[in-house]
Amino acid sequence: MSRKASRALIVVAHGSGTAAWHSAFADLVADLEADVQVRSWSAVRPAFLGGRAPNIESVSAQLVADGFREIVVFPAFIAPGVHVTTDIPAMVDALRMRHPSVRYTVLPTVTELPSVRRAIGAAIKARVDDP
Repeated sequence: MSRKASRALIVVAHGSGTAAWHSAFADLVADLEADVQVRSWSAVRPAFLGGRAPNIESVSAQLVADGFREIVVFPAFIAPGVHVTTDIPAMVDALRMRHPSVRYTVLPTVTELPSVRRAIGAAIKARVDDP
């Protein structure tokens, strides 16, 4: 398995009870999986917090069983709150203990990525300038 083929991305969100939220999140995951221009992973999976399924642990276990040895966790949160600063790191630390041969990386949140902040600004400007 090549490095790219051995890397998976888990997109973690809190989840919601609304269909519109789930549709938007599913679209994000699908876009990340389909965008071969920027994709440096061969699998993208959603995971949820707060007792919703699938959770980080079950998604990671399946990816490890499928042979992935590098798992990147993207907290799809606007900014770092308790879930991002405490809950997700604790879950990933437990996964590192459970799967010591797997490399886990936790990415920053949406607004901690400068290119995303710039893209949001450009999208707002485009929407306001050309509704």
